[in-house]
Amino acid sequence: MSGDEPVEGSLSGGDPAECEITDRLSQASGRSPDFASENRALAGLARAMSEDPRRLPQRLVELALELCRAGSAGISILRFGPEGEYFEWTAVAGALASHPSGRVPRGQSTSGLTLSKNATQLFDRPGRFYPFLDIPSAPIQESLIVPLHSAEGPLGTVWAVHHEAGSAFDREDARILESLGAFIGAAMRLLTSLDSATSSVRELKRAQEELEESDRRKNEFLAMLGHELRNPLGAMASSVQILRSGPQDDRSSWATEVLDRQLDHVTHMIDDLLDISRITHGRIEIERIPVSLAAVVAQAVETTRPQIASRRQEVEVDLPEGPLPVIGDPERLAQIVSNLLDNASKYSSEGGRIFVTGERTESELLIRVRDSGVGITKEMLPRIFDLFVQGARTLDRAQGGLGIGLALVRRLAAMHGGTVEAQSAGAGQGSEFLLRLPAPADGTEVAPATDAASVRPKDDARARRRILVVDDNEDAAAGLSLLLELDGHDVRAAHDGAAALRVSEEFAPDIVILDIGLPGMDGYEVARRLRARPDGSHTTIIALTGYGLEEDRRRSFAAGFDHHVVKPIRSSEELLGPFAGERPDPMSETQRRRRPRTARVPARPEPS
Repeated sequence: MSGDEPVEGSLSGGDPAECEITDRLSQASGRSPDFASENRALAGLARAMSEDPRRLPQRLVELALELCRAGSAGISILRFGPEGEYFEWTAVAGALASHPSGRVPRGQSTSGLTLSKNATQLFDRPGRFYPFLDIPSAPIQESLIVPLHSAEGPLGTVWAVHHEAGSAFDREDARILESLGAFIGAAMRLLTSLDSATSSVRELKRAQEELEESDRRKNEFLAMLGHELRNPLGAMASSVQILRSGPQDDRSSWATEVLDRQLDHVTHMIDDLLDISRITHGRIEIERIPVSLAAVVAQAVETTRPQIASRRQEVEVDLPEGPLPVIGDPERLAQIVSNLLDNASKYSSEGGRIFVTGERTESELLIRVRDSGVGITKEMLPRIFDLFVQGARTLDRAQGGLGIGLALVRRLAAMHGGTVEAQSAGAGQGSEFLLRLPAPADGTEVAPATDAASVRPKDDARARRRILVVDDNEDAAAGLSLLLELDGHDVRAAHDGAAALRVSEEFAPDIVILDIGLPGMDGYEVARRLRARPDGSHTTIIALTGYGLEEDRRRSFAAGFDHHVVKPIRSSEELLGPFAGERPDPMSETQRRRRPRTARVPARPEPS
């Protein structure tokens, strides 16, 4: 037994062995075992263990109280503290249930003596020698104590006491308490496991919450990063087009094209980084229509042509005759192939050759992209499609990139029900990537290409318009305004929401090109106020922004925007050409994805 406060000093005077009367338990019991009641009790304990294990210790001591006809019963658990081992009550029934439960050092308790002997013990009036057990309100006449053990060592004790003089425990009581003790030992081990499991679950839940919070912040950071990087890219893109529109000698032409290619490279890295985040969180929707594999490959080749041409590499395409339909999203399929071509180009030497072939089997379409480059080591092959993994790097990082392109390939392929595989004989032996996509049913016809020019007037983008450009990045606003003015439009600029509303009132623009991330009043609110004006329905409002997530687009359309375009844009034709003035169905507005890069790659001029 154990108790309330730590007991200092030695035991009370006399030899505590004088109160130990265990030998009496060897005498024949004066009563017969009631196995029926005991079995019912044990069956109830088994149910309690499965239903509510944490109630089991209290239920056990209540049964001990009943079956042993005791005045009190309880469980003392051995604990370990800075001052040494001590016992603490964890469950009590009977008269001592109202007694303050606390702790008592192991060496100053009958439970300690019982554990030391590792056998059931019986004590007569133990309060004479153990101060904690001297309880005037419920004097202990006899205490019967059974040790509890686990595979790891002693757990504590289970005990029953008589408070009335003349009451005595016998061998049958010892047998019952030992039987219950076996259950208690199992229950305590179960509770220890449950506590450990509960603690682990709490830790896992906390870790999951921290990961979710970290993931949320990462997505917010990526969205903000995309916005903040695309703003200066927009100003740079407009400046490149303005330079290109004027007279240029060989050197300025070369410098302009270098700027354009590097601008495009940075833009595509940002797009890939954001695409990986969107795919990971299921925020990309894949269109599924029958398209021509030849058209997909042609778009991919056109996209990567400048990089390939700048390295004087060659691409050979060998596809079966005919449309060879594939079911999927045309732009995402082209993105898969262009990423494979981009990878082949980066890891092939100047003047290298890249081969693209396609074939149809009974159940799948197989596209191969093979190069004569540096190859892939056998150690790298299993990890080549992991995020942020790249082949062997050198300090000059000549290949560049973030290690995202192939990870994006695998995830986009999976979204189309396909797979991608890398093969290489080793370093210096080149590489081959095999893209497998489900083959459509026989007789599937390729969807006709939609030519935006065929459904709008040919001079739609060139017609003189009154255009208001709103962007808090003054360089971006000035560059786009000048680009639009060079195309013959009448342009005004504003740099915040209040100024935009004021200028639009005076200027009455046909088109408002509006950034969303404005200081103070954001672009959504500006669009709502423009729409609320009497002539607001006649104005075409285009969001030109660094925010490109699907939820950003939905918010744009809900606020009254006609179109949502992600920075940077290359020309006024790209910005205004697809729009015929009528407001589209928001659900039909497809996400703007990577464009084919310009194919002009002039040779670097020799210094004069």
